[in-house]
Amino acid sequence: MTSKKTTKATAAEAKREETTAPKTIPTIPEMPATPKMPEVRVESPRVKRYNHDDGDITWAILLIVGGIILLLNNVGLLPWSVWGTLWRFWPVLLVLWGVQLIVGKSWIGKIITFIITLGALCIVAGFAVLIHDTELRNRVNQQFPSLQLGKLESFKTEKEIINEQILRSEFSNIERHKVSMTFNEGRYRVTDNLGGEWITIGGAVQKPRVDFSLHAEEKDSTLTTNVALKTKNFFLIAPEESDLSINLPTPEIATDLSVSMTSGNGVMELQDLNLKRLSFDMTSGHADIRLSDKAIPQESFVIDMTAGNVTLYVPASVGIRVNHDITSGSLEIGEIKVMRDGTFMSDNFDTAEKKLEIRADMTSGKIQIIRE
Repeated sequence: MTSKKTTKATAAEAKREETTAPKTIPTIPEMPATPKMPEVRVESPRVKRYNHDDGDITWAILLIVGGIILLLNNVGLLPWSVWGTLWRFWPVLLVLWGVQLIVGKSWIGKIITFIITLGALCIVAGFAVLIHDTELRNRVNQQFPSLQLGKLESFKTEKEIINEQILRSEFSNIERHKVSMTFNEGRYRVTDNLGGEWITIGGAVQKPRVDFSLHAEEKDSTLTTNVALKTKNFFLIAPEESDLSINLPTPEIATDLSVSMTSGNGVMELQDLNLKRLSFDMTSGHADIRLSDKAIPQESFVIDMTAGNVTLYVPASVGIRVNHDITSGSLEIGEIKVMRDGTFMSDNFDTAEKKLEIRADMTSGKIQIIRE
């Protein structure tokens, strides 16, 4: 009996110990750490606002004033020559720039810049009007003599009449005449009307913007003549273009003619000139060259053109051969249009009594040959 109780007690005690004993939890292997993803920020779209820079106000006022002046020019209330006067006041732009650097970008600074810019432009415009309106200038000068507005007369360009000649009596026993002409701007016309002196020049130039010169010298029975119309003061804009007429009335003398043209408009009408060499160098502008069968260059004809337009008129009976080097632009001969290097030869070149050979070097622009 006792052994049974002992056995039951032992079993109960073992069961109690089993119940109270801590349970062992199986170990789970650690997982590798997940790499961190880069943080991405998504910004909500914002409307960009345009911030005015310092120079915006000044340039806006300049555009408005310039537009008003152009409008007054178009309706005839202001002469176009006023632009030449305004150019004389270009240092005012440096003053306005300095003011902007000093006052900064604050609202107060912008207001100050606006007031100073508007005031400066009004003063410049007032001076420009006084320079070109003699009657108004005289009235203001009477009311305020201390201003000494008479000095403003020096700002104006004046038309100077040209009437120059190189007399035959000054140079005798001439066998060849070499003529060099340089035109920086304006209009010119070259003719060879019979009679007269070695060279006759008439017309008008705008002083002091441009400078006209005529010089001749003789050496070894060759007369060398230089005609030049050069820009002297680029910042002056004349109310009218310079305009020259040049006559070479010497058909019995072998003549070499060289023309250099920077800009402007030119016309050459040669009918009887004994032309040996013709060289035409153009930077920009437009030129018409008309040659009769008597004035065809006998030795060489070179056209070197950077830009612009040249129209050449020759008789249809004259045979033409053109060696052309074209960077950009075109060579038009009748209905034929050439836009690359090469040689053009008219159908009658081999059989024609008079032949014209041209060397044309073109950077850009257009050369048109019309056969009449």
